[in-house]
Amino acid sequence: MDRTEALRMRLEGRTYQEIGERFGVSRQRVQQVLSAPKHIKELVIKRAGGKCEDCGIIIRRSPQIHHTGKANGPEDYQDEENLQLLCLSCHLRAHTVSEETKERQSENIAARRLRVYLKTGVAPGGLPKDIPD
Repeated sequence: MDRTEALRMRLEGRTYQEIGERFGVSRQRVQQVLSAPKHIKELVIKRAGGKCEDCGIIIRRSPQIHHTGKANGPEDYQDEENLQLLCLSCHLRAHTVSEETKERQSENIAARRLRVYLKTGVAPGGLPKDIPD
């Protein structure tokens, strides 16, 4: 498996499953290959004081190292600044968007577009509202 290509795919938003299918390996193998090195994980855990950086709970077992998505490319994907310590619950939540959340986000986007339209007179498609169809 080409690690740099796998990292590029991950940064493009591909899932571990999709990457694994591309290279003919399991999702778990992709996660192993792309996970942060042990010494970086230890730095992240020390920086967080052993506490989840989201909810603050002390993590005694199974610390989860989460990529925050701030990497600019494969060269800084494993940088300490791009990683955070999460408990299992917060890590699952970080990777799961509920249907309710998706609906709420869509409603927020629609409301924002309407406010812009009413304020500027420019429809979401970019045409002023006074131009006939």
